[in-house]
Amino acid sequence: MFITICSDLRNLCQKLEKVHPGDSVTNGLLEKCKVLLNDSNDFTALRATVSFDTTTEVHLYSQNSD
Repeated sequence: MFITICSDLRNLCQKLEKVHPGDSVTNGLLEKCKVLLNDSNDFTALRATVSFDTTTEVHLYSQNSD
């Protein structure tokens, strides 16, 4: 699913390039997005970090919402 989302976003970037001429700011942002969404990026080292307090808070909230 993640790969599909990245692919869809990459296609959107390409379409935006064709439709909108952009300026230096929007072109720079679009270029950054294309680099991040590139197939050759290795995301295996990325990990989400969540503090223990946040994890406990979410857990307690989910118990109380039942």
